[in-house]
Amino acid sequence: MKKNKKQQRIHILRSILQARGQHGITKSELIEELNDRLTEEGYATASLRSVEGDLATMVKDLGMDIPSKRINGEHRYVWQGMKDDSPYYPTDEDRETLPILFSTLNTQAELSALNWLKDRLTEDYGFTDEEMENSDYYTTAHAEVYNLEKVLQLCGRLIACMRKGQLVTFTYKKTDQNKPPKEHTVAPVHIRMYDSRYYLYVFIRGSDGQLKPKMSLFTIDQIRNYAVQLVPLDEDSFDHTALVKKVKLKTYFKHVIGVWHPEDQAPEIVNLRLTGVAKSYVKHRKLHPTQKILHSDETSVNVSIHVFVSPELEYLLGRFREMCERVST
Repeated sequence: MKKNKKQQRIHILRSILQARGQHGITKSELIEELNDRLTEEGYATASLRSVEGDLATMVKDLGMDIPSKRINGEHRYVWQGMKDDSPYYPTDEDRETLPILFSTLNTQAELSALNWLKDRLTEDYGFTDEEMENSDYYTTAHAEVYNLEKVLQLCGRLIACMRKGQLVTFTYKKTDQNKPPKEHTVAPVHIRMYDSRYYLYVFIRGSDGQLKPKMSLFTIDQIRNYAVQLVPLDEDSFDHTALVKKVKLKTYFKHVIGVWHPEDQAPEIVNLRLTGVAKSYVKHRKLHPTQKILHSDETSVNVSIHVFVSPELEYLLGRFREMCERVST
């Protein structure tokens, strides 16, 4: 039989107390229900001393309001909720949602950060391995990036540089194999994931030592060896906040599908008529946040989107083939 853990016991105790509500529960009943639950889950039972310690922790450290009241001649613990200044503690709804999240995260099971997060949830909040494993009930499907662990580690390093205003140098491999790799020194500004790939927006430092006026875009998995060299801060640096304001990052992607943002083109209103499966798709999932339904009947739906006309737009619409056509109004 597996050994039970303190945070696991606290989670079960809280669940029992909440279920009893204002009717309350005696200490002996509480211990009996707790041990029944532990036994059902294959864990050893808890002692009176352990439960008394758990209740003290729930009140003093976790901010749970569970006074002992005299009801019908018995002292009963009554669940009154969480105190206003209590630290976060996951609710039953949070615990039920977690497997959905981990079904996505578990696709990157090799990441040490994910294992650390699982350990913290187990040690600090009493989650079990069963709660974090949901593959029999829910899975995700997406394109897989080669060497994703290295890509994500590089993303983390680049974000750290953004926070410090530290420039980086890297060698970039062009998609066209006939073009030689080129070295760039850049001020990293933003990372965006689209269609399972990670993209880096930067300002390139020119030969004059100044940042070029326009923002450039690189695909992170094409950075040679997934490595960057840090430019010492006492040698050169940049103001990340100022660059974010310069490009108006909060609205930069408002009319973008994917990652391409043309500097010399205005977004257009694109009107579409969709039929068949495509009709059902756009009625339940927007092609873009700007999508508006203009007309709908039994056979088709007309929508508009306000976007940059780009290869990414053509690729998105191409999946619907003859079920999608551009219309004038």
